[in-house]
Amino acid sequence: DLYKSIGLTFFIDGGILTNEIASITYQNMSWNLGLGFTIKTPLGPFRIDYAQRMKESNISRIQLGVQSLF
Repeated sequence: DLYKSIGLTFFIDGGILTNEIASITYQNMSWNLGLGFTIKTPLGPFRIDYAQRMKESNISRIQLGVQSLF
C-alpha cells in the first residue's frame, strides 16, 4: 500500500539556516517553520525537508537525507 510508504511532517524548530560555517553562532539561532516528506526505500527512509525562517521569510533551505541505514 502506497499510503504506508510515504509520510508528511510539519515542524517548528530552533536552529541556524546557513551555508557558511563562520555564521554558526548562538546569535544567529532563530525559529524555523518547515515541511518534510518521507518515503520508504530499500536503503531506509528517504527524507526531504524544507525549512524557512519565521521572522525572515526570504531565508530558506532544503535538506535531503537517508535515515536508519544500519
